[in-house]
Amino acid sequence: NQHKAWRRRAVQLASVGAGETCLDVCTGTGDFAVDLAAAVGRWGRVVASDFCEPMVRNGQSKMTQAPGGPISMMVANAERLPYPTGVFDVCTVGCGIRNVAHIDRAVSEMTRVIRPGGRVDHVAPGKHDDGVVARSRADERVGCSGRDVEIIR
Repeated sequence: NQHKAWRRRAVQLASVGAGETCLDVCTGTGDFAVDLAAAVGRWGRVVASDFCEPMVRNGQSKMTQAPGGPISMMVANAERLPYPTGVFDVCTVGCGIRNVAHIDRAVSEMTRVIRPGGRVDHVAPGKHDDGVVARSRADERVGCSGRDVEIIR
């Protein structure tokens, strides 16, 4: 279906590669995390986090059946991520970012947990042909405005 095709394209555009370590914030039931795991392969790793415990619980069964790298699901607040600084190659967030009260704090946290040169990618269906609303390197700050996201240098 269209949603699956969009997720596969978003993983491509996020340039997720074999062996990388990814964090998917606001993961919901983990659909995008499953696609990330397929991209990182068995030598990579994906952490999927969401502040809504029932969503995380409902996604657990998908994680054990996912191809590719291992996926850990956990309850975590995007505004206060419980991960050390600089441990992920890529941090992704999709439509769930709209449920975050303080988007600037969440983006700051996502930037904090990626390695120097890492990527924070907000990937969501939008008005752009490629489906990616914004992409950012660790040294850029991303700001949100409604359904659009712009890179602020």
